[in-house]
Amino acid sequence: MRKQRSRTKPLQYVTAIPVIVETKENHDGIFGMRKVRMVTRREINSEEKLQKILNKSQWQNLLGILALKQAHEKDDPKQRRRAHELLAGAWNVASDLRKVLVNSTDQKWDKFDLPNFVNEELKSNRVVLWWNTKRKQFLLGILCPNYESGVFTQVIVEAGFGRGMKSCPHCGKCFWAKVAGQDYDTPKCRDAHRISRWRERRKANVTL
Repeated sequence: MRKQRSRTKPLQYVTAIPVIVETKENHDGIFGMRKVRMVTRREINSEEKLQKILNKSQWQNLLGILALKQAHEKDDPKQRRRAHELLAGAWNVASDLRKVLVNSTDQKWDKFDLPNFVNEELKSNRVVLWWNTKRKQFLLGILCPNYESGVFTQVIVEAGFGRGMKSCPHCGKCFWAKVAGQDYDTPKCRDAHRISRWRERRKANVTL
């Protein structure tokens, strides 16, 4: 009698490292002699909140990063062009280089472009060990130099786990995904973008 192999996959536990910033008021713990608090999800769960916190350049950069991540996951050239346009504006890329960047729709470059843009924004952050007074335990945390950087980092951390804020491929609006796998702001945007992509692919095939 042949022994059946178990099809059950081992459980994988993934825990996000909390993002922390220095504070003078209500705090969650201490790092050295400084009071720190965690940046929470409710601080970043709407476009209006983020636009009040981040400056224009940071906002453009964040939208571009989210769009490029989604473009890579779906291999969406239209979303990739939009992402590059936003990133070029955020980083004041020269006009000649901007054309090259925006017209780059090959998925293979994402593995270079996306880390570069994200890491440049996060380079001032540090992974530290801090004392959480509420849990009464030491925890690893991403210490950010200011609140704006903390908010930006928290959005990136959430996006890295496939949840949180996303950029609609069709209308460009930043939205909070209500369910797993939600890539569009509305069903109307989803249908319109799919038609647009179909037409683009058809045009490319005719040209060839």
